[in-house]
Amino acid sequence: MIKALLLSQMTEVFKILVLVLVPSGLVLYTASVMLKKYFANQLQIQQDQQSTIQRAEGVQIKLQAYERLILFMERLDITHLLLRLRTNTMTNTDLYNALMVSIQKEFEHNQVQQLYISDQLWAIIKTTKDNVLSLIITQYDSINPNGMSDELSQALLKNYKLGAEQSISTALSAIKKETRLIL
Repeated sequence: MIKALLLSQMTEVFKILVLVLVPSGLVLYTASVMLKKYFANQLQIQQDQQSTIQRAEGVQIKLQAYERLILFMERLDITHLLLRLRTNTMTNTDLYNALMVSIQKEFEHNQVQQLYISDQLWAIIKTTKDNVLSLIITQYDSINPNGMSDELSQALLKNYKLGAEQSISTALSAIKKETRLIL
């Protein structure tokens, strides 16, 4: 009888434990699954936000590269170069050297921009620079090197419209077109 009573009490305790522990376990399991999903969702949201920030920063860097290249093209313009570099006391050789050094320094200063633009656009930029240099060399070779710089200036301005100006215009259009692709 004691055994039966003890067995009956143990059965009751077991029933109570089952009635308490099974729902509690289900609640605990459900809560842990929901928390895992919540934290995974929060982590995904943070990663998406970080990715958006990085893309925005990448776009900003690219835009700065395009801005720098537009400035480079403007600085290659013969009229701007002459206004910036030529003085009345210069000889043709002095002006020639100043133009060549200025263009090369500008190009070297902007070479890193090729990381942020297409290879095709970089090829256009290099070709434009080479066209301007070619114009300067060709005009310099056709005049007296010891003459005054106004002779080289006039020759450059006269022949600028024949090719180098169009090359700069084409490069500027290509820069603007590529910029629109990322905006």
